[in-house]
Amino acid sequence: MRRARLLYVVTSDISLDVLLHGQLAHMRDLGWQVAAIADDGGRLSQVAEREGVAIQGLSMAREISPVRDLDSLARLLRRLRELRPDVVNYGTPKASLLTSIAAWTLRVPRRVYVIRGLRYEGTTGRRRAVLLQAERIASGLATDVVAVSESVARAYRRDVRPRRPIVVIGRGSSNGVRPRDVQNAAEMADIRSRYIGAGQTMVLFVGRHHPDKGFDDLVAALARPELDSSVLVSVGPVEGELPASAQVLAEGQRWHHVPWSDDAQLFMAAADLLVLPTRREGFSNVLVESQLMGTPVVAYDVTGTGDAVRAGATGLLTPQGDVLALATAIRSLVDDPSLRHQMGAAGREWVMAEFSPRRVWSGLDRVYRGEPLEDGSVW
Repeated sequence: MRRARLLYVVTSDISLDVLLHGQLAHMRDLGWQVAAIADDGGRLSQVAEREGVAIQGLSMAREISPVRDLDSLARLLRRLRELRPDVVNYGTPKASLLTSIAAWTLRVPRRVYVIRGLRYEGTTGRRRAVLLQAERIASGLATDVVAVSESVARAYRRDVRPRRPIVVIGRGSSNGVRPRDVQNAAEMADIRSRYIGAGQTMVLFVGRHHPDKGFDDLVAALARPELDSSVLVSVGPVEGELPASAQVLAEGQRWHHVPWSDDAQLFMAAADLLVLPTRREGFSNVLVESQLMGTPVVAYDVTGTGDAVRAGATGLLTPQGDVLALATAIRSLVDDPSLRHQMGAAGREWVMAEFSPRRVWSGLDRVYRGEPLEDGSVW
């Protein structure tokens, strides 16, 4: 008997490597014949080996590019004809638009759109209209729509008004979170000794250094004199021009930049607190992973963060764009080690109970098979 074929399509190989770590292998173990398609940025072969599935490269432009997008669509149609999937899971903006059209054109029986974020948030005018229309196509051509958080589902229902119900599996998340295998006290101590001195507090930022992620607001908050004992360690790529205050922090040995780390959870475990003043999010894996490592968090209260933090219990949320409120929240944790410990312990317990990968994977498997959802909510 032929095994049912399951195909994942995302724009970037980073999404396969990070956002879907372990999921493809798990679905294979459940009996699916799994394949994947993504733009090859150098990671596809290692992901294919780790997950034990076939993965093909296909270039897709992240930004709107009509000529390249039509070419990608034509090649995607050819790939789907060859693979003949029974189920397609598509997510990330460009892959969602192109795959929804290709899968619908070829009448793939089950087309599952996973909404991982709302790219139209923060945009205006024609660009917003184009992005909203792309969302209407991606969800309208799907047989099933899954959101990674309740706040995303709520906003999507309000803004896009899809015809189909939106499912949130469990408490949300596109893949759950997994703790690193070993907590190495020596490695954590090495990180702290490398970046901070006696009496200083390590504030961590993980993500793209871009205004969308609020890096400029974080730097402005930490530049305030009441936070002069805190040191910012940031992990991730710099995109665009950095604020001038970042250079001031760097010159005072209060900002250290790590362009990339394969083990961000180690930095999370070593930090005193993590701050992510993102302006838009689908579901913040960074916030959840930090809590899993026992490190409290501070973030703006926006779509996708409230689902990932128990405000007041495992971290603090402040109004978007309010740098003074952000600085005040950071200071409350910098000045109170016992509160950091209390929130960190509560966060680890909460995340381990609510965001296991198998909880998400089990729900997705039911969606793929057309079975009623047993754990989650419908919007």
